[in-house]
Amino acid sequence: MFDTQELDDIRERRAEWKAETLEPTLDAHGERKDRFA
Repeated sequence: MFDTQELDDIRERRAEWKAETLEPTLDAHGERKDRFA
């Protein structure tokens, strides 16, 4: 049903995205507040 190699590739690309895109963005801008006052 699932291609193990394809799932491994997706996991690897997600880890790269997290390290290269998500973490630097969160460091620079922080997370969105749940509530705005």
